[in-house]
Amino acid sequence: MPINSLNDGQYEAVVTRGCSILVSAPAGSGKTKILVNRIMALIEDDGYNVDQLLVLTFTNAAALEMKQRLQVALDERLQEDINKPLEQHLLKQKQLLPKAYITNFHGFCSTLLKQYGYLINLNSKFDICTDPSLIKHQILDNCIETWAEDQTFIDFISTYFPEYYFNSFKNAIFKFEAILFMTLIIILMQSKKIFIITLLTTMMML
Repeated sequence: MPINSLNDGQYEAVVTRGCSILVSAPAGSGKTKILVNRIMALIEDDGYNVDQLLVLTFTNAAALEMKQRLQVALDERLQEDINKPLEQHLLKQKQLLPKAYITNFHGFCSTLLKQYGYLINLNSKFDICTDPSLIKHQILDNCIETWAEDQTFIDFISTYFPEYYFNSFKNAIFKFEAILFMTLIIILMQSKKIFIITLLTTMMML
């Protein structure tokens, strides 16, 4: 496969095989171009079909752009003087491209769980929760249900949260979580001395 307009480092990333490759570069430096050329090389030189490859991005927009660039690359290559077997192979890739595993991480993981979740007893009709606080409450409720069988926990609740006010206990935990997060920010941004003073202040606010 002819590869044009790549510098030495980019070319190496495209043609290297048999090992892991890390391409670290700023935005707009040609990482997507490298990926497109590498995929085209795997298709043409190594004989892969595009649906045998897994290409993951961080956003749906990036995945869509990748597919669009591959579509253009396939069209351009088909306009060139190539042999009949290669032409048939590239035409096949155009048909496979819409269903190729070129997607974002979340989309791929969701598809994987829906197709094969039964292997780990997961209902394929699961919902994706976008509210992390809901998950935290569900986890804490499950923990409290288990802890409630422990006499030590019951004694603790009776002492600090009389009349079994589990909601107050939960609120205290979530409040402490927020304080821990703010403490971490303070550690990163301020001196140890100021951090100690702030930590003592926040603990007194509980």
